[in-house]
Amino acid sequence: MVFLKKNLWTYLQLLFIFSLTLIVAGYFSTIGVDPHHDGIILKPALDTANGKMLFKESFTQYGALTTLIQSLVLKIFGRYLIVLRLLTVFFYGLVSIFIWLIWSRFLPKLLVTIICIVWILLAPYYHWTFLSWSSVYALFFQMLTAYLFMIYFEKKKMIYLLLAGSFTALTFWSRQPVGIFLLMSIIGFQLLMMFFQKGKTKEIISYVLGFIFVNIIFLIWLIINGAVLDWWRQSIQFALFFGKMNLNIKDVYKNLLAPSYSALSIWTLFPVACIIIAIKTLIKLFNNKQILKKETVILSLCFISLASWLQYYPINCIRHTYWAATPMIGLFTYFVFIYVPKFFLPGKMINFLSRYLILFIVFSILLLPDIAYRIRDGYRKINQSYVYIKQPTVLKNIKLTQPEALFYRNLTETINNYLQLHPKTNIVTTGADALYLTFVNNQENFHSIFINWEIINSSIYPDYLKQLNHYIQTDKPLVIATTDNIKNYCPLKFENRYNNIRILAPCFYYN
Repeated sequence: MVFLKKNLWTYLQLLFIFSLTLIVAGYFSTIGVDPHHDGIILKPALDTANGKMLFKESFTQYGALTTLIQSLVLKIFGRYLIVLRLLTVFFYGLVSIFIWLIWSRFLPKLLVTIICIVWILLAPYYHWTFLSWSSVYALFFQMLTAYLFMIYFEKKKMIYLLLAGSFTALTFWSRQPVGIFLLMSIIGFQLLMMFFQKGKTKEIISYVLGFIFVNIIFLIWLIINGAVLDWWRQSIQFALFFGKMNLNIKDVYKNLLAPSYSALSIWTLFPVACIIIAIKTLIKLFNNKQILKKETVILSLCFISLASWLQYYPINCIRHTYWAATPMIGLFTYFVFIYVPKFFLPGKMINFLSRYLILFIVFSILLLPDIAYRIRDGYRKINQSYVYIKQPTVLKNIKLTQPEALFYRNLTETINNYLQLHPKTNIVTTGADALYLTFVNNQENFHSIFINWEIINSSIYPDYLKQLNHYIQTDKPLVIATTDNIKNYCPLKFENRYNNIRILAPCFYYN
C-alpha cells in the first residue's frame, strides 16, 4: 500500500507538471506571428509534406529530423502554423517530464516539481513570439539522452548506452550544434572515467555504435535522394560559417556570460554552479578517492550541462539561453540545496528546514526578477485585444492584433487576386521572411533556398542572387520584396501599415 501511494504521488506530480506546461505554453503558442522565424520553420515542413526533398528542393539550416517530424504532423492534422506550435508545446511537455524524472533521483520530489514550475515561468514566450524552433526538439532528445545515460549507471546494461548514443544522433539531426556538443561531452566523460576508475572500453564503443547506426540511416536516405551535397552545405558548412561570424574572445565571453534581470545573472550562475560541482568531484578523483555512484551521475550531468552552455554562442537571447540552460536548472538547485548551506551554517544547523529556507532566499533574490519580468509581459499579452483571420489559411487559429490581421488579410487578398488573373504564376521573395511564401499552396522553389539571406548567399550559395535575378526576369514570378528596385517590375497596391514589404508584378501584367 505504501508503495502504491508513493507511485501515485509520483504520477500525480508528473501529470501536474506535464499538464501545466501544456496549458501555459499552449496558450502563448496561439499568439502572434514572426514572419522570419515562423517562415523558416514552416516553409520546409510544408515543402516536405508536399513531397519535396529536404535540402535538395527546400532549405533548412538545421538537421532533418525536426522538419521530418513537423511535416508528418502537418500531413495528419492539417497544413497550419498552429499545428507546429502545438506539436512544439507537446515537446516542451516531454522536456518537463524528463527534468522531473532526472532530478527526482537526487532531490525531494516536491522540490523538483517546484523546479519545473520555475522552468515554465522562465520561458521566453511570455515576452517574444512562441516559436516551433528546432532547439525545443533537440532539447527533448538531449534530456532523453541524459536520462538514459543516467539509467545505465543504475542498471549497468549496455542497451541503455546504445540507446543514449542513438538519441544523441537524433539530437544532432534535430539541431547539429546541440548534438555535437552532447556527443563530445559524453565521450569526454567516459574517457575521464576510464582514466580514473578503470572504466571499460566497451562502454564508449556501445555509445558510439548507437550514434553511428542512426547517422547511417539518415545518410543512406540522403544519398538515395541525391541530397548529400546540399545537406552538407546547409547543415554543416553553413553552421560552421554562422559559428565563426563573431568568433573572438570578446564576443564569446559576452555571449557565455549572458545577462538577465537580476543583479547576478541567473544565466551565468547556472553554468558557474555546474563548474563548481564538477571541480569538487574532479578534485576527489585527482586525489585518488573513490566517488559514489550518485556523484558519478551528477558529474556526467555537469558535463552534459556545460556542453549545453555553449549554445549561448553565437546568438545570445532569452530564447537560446533558456533552451541551453534547461539541463542546468536542476544542477543549480542541487548546488543551492546541498552545497550552499555548508558555506553559511555549522553542520548541526543543516537540516531540511534550513536548506529550504536558503533555497527560498536564493531563488527570491536571483530568479524572482526574471520571473516577474515574464509575468508582467505575459499579463500584457493575455490582456491584449486579438482577432482571428481566415486568410491566409496557414494562420488559422492564430490570434493576431488588429494591425497584424489587417496586414496579413490585405497581403493575402492582393496575392490571390493577382493569381486569379495569372494562375500559373509562381511566388518568390527578395527578403528574409519565408512565411509569405506559405500563403499559396505548394508553390515551386526555383532553388533549394527560398529566402534572400545575406549570410547564406555569401557562405554556401554565392551564385544565388544571380540565379534569383535571372529567374525573376525570365519566368516573371510575383515578387514579395523589401524594395521597388526590380527591373521591369511595378508594385501592386495594397493597404500596408504594418510591415515594410511590397508586392511587385511584371509591369506589363499590372492591372
